Amino acid sequence: MIKAIVFDFDGTIVPSSESLKRDLLDVMFPGMAEDVDDAYTTVMSTKGSRFDIIRIILKRRGIPDSEMEGQVDSYAEDYNTHVQKAIKGAGVSKETRETLDTLRARYPIFINTGTPLPFIKQTLTTLGILEWFTDIYEAFSAEEKADKLRTIAEKIKATPDQLFFVGDGKRDREAARQFGCHFVGIANVSNKWIPSMGGEYPIVDDLKDIIGIINRT
Repeated sequence: MIKAIVFDFDGTIVPSSESLKRDLLDVMFPGMAEDVDDAYTTVMSTKGSRFDIIRIILKRRGIPDSEMEGQVDSYAEDYNTHVQKAIKGAGVSKETRETLDTLRARYPIFINTGTPLPFIKQTLTTLGILEWFTDIYEAFSAEEKADKLRTIAEKIKATPDQLFFVGDGKRDREAARQFGCHFVGIANVSNKWIPSMGGEYPIVDDLKDIIGIINRT
C-alpha cells in the first residue's frame, strides 16, 4: 500500500529551466563565459548549489573573502528574482495541477528538490500550490535526497516500498535506488529520457501518467 508521493520540482512539476538558469549566469557575469561554464559544470556534477556556482565565479573575479558572502547573497537574490519570473511565466500546466490535486486527495505529497528552501517556497507560493504539500525538503546530491526520503518515511511511519519518488534526474533515480522506494522518471528535453528506453524504473512523458503506475502498485 502506497502511503506518500514525493516529487522533485524543476523538470517534474514545472518544465526544466536548466538552460535558462545557465544563460542567466552569462547575463549576470558578462565577459566571464568560460568561468561561468566551468563553475556551472563543476557544481552541477557534485553536491553544490547556485550559491556555490556564484561563489566560484566571484572568487575568480577576485572578490576578497571579507566581501564574499555578502556578494554571494546579493547575486543569489538577483538570480532568484529572474528565475521566479521565468517560472511564473511558464506556470504549472492544467494537467499537472489536476494530477497533483488528484494525488493529494489520496496521499500526503512532498517535495524533495535541489532548489534552496526559501526559493522553492517562494516559487510554490507564486504558483499558488504551496499548501498542497505536506512538507518540502532541500537536498542536492543523491545521498542527501535519499536521506530526505528516509526522513519522510519516518515522519509518516512508512517503509521504503510504500513511497513513490517522481523526478527527472539521475540524482533522483539514484536516491530512490539507495533508499529502496519506487521511482518514476519524467522524460524531458534536458534528460533525453524516453518511455521506450526501459530500465530499472518506468519513464513517462507526462506527469499525469504516474497515476496509472501508482494504481497498479
